Amino acid sequence: MQDGLTSIETIKDGFKDMLKDIFSSSNARYHNYMQFCVDANALFLGPNWENNTRWNSTCKMFECALRQKDTLKMFHDNLADRNKVTAYPESSWDTIKLVTDMFDVFKKATTFLSGVYYPTSCLVLNQIFLMCAKINEFEMRSTMFANMMK
Repeated sequence: MQDGLTSIETIKDGFKDMLKDIFSSSNARYHNYMQFCVDANALFLGPNWENNTRWNSTCKMFECALRQKDTLKMFHDNLADRNKVTAYPESSWDTIKLVTDMFDVFKKATTFLSGVYYPTSCLVLNQIFLMCAKINEFEMRSTMFANMMK
């Protein structure tokens, strides 16, 4: 999984820059975002920063951001409109959603197969079949996923 992430490195780096624009650039901006979420009666979650050596941390980072996508996007677009930051492309959000869906397959399989209170050996074949079917589905979606699977 970690090797496959190199295919979306520029999208991921741009995404992390967007999060840094909101959460790391200044304490005031962070508080402004919190207030923005409160005013919009929207979910506020801090960033779930990625650990570069673990693919599941990238998954968690994307999942957390997708849960608050609307407020992140609106707040960041507002900053971009005032020329404070560089805008984050909408198409990159679509890619992040697709990659997160793909991650979900591996996350479920990892959780399922790492059980200790039930036998997992008899479940492995079915789980591998489901993973292969999902991988084939993603490979047919676009060349980006085909490159990730190599």
